[in-house]
Amino acid sequence: MSTAVYSIRILRKLKETIEKLEDVNWQEEVKAFLEQKVKEHYLQRELEAARKVGAQMKQTVDSAEIIRADREHAH
Repeated sequence: MSTAVYSIRILRKLKETIEKLEDVNWQEEVKAFLEQKVKEHYLQRELEAARKVGAQMKQTVDSAEIIRADREHAH
């Protein structure tokens, strides 16, 4: 799998604090966080798209008509 670099700007004070915490693998922490957020946003978009399709598919049904048809087929 190929990789790419994605850089961001952070406050200098935050960078200094990060550098003091040498025992943390920040690259892995940030990658895991980004992967989780991307997954959440992707799933949210898919859910919204599915809801739109579902809303377009909804049809009003006359329940009396269904009951009548069912009774006619039962006899």
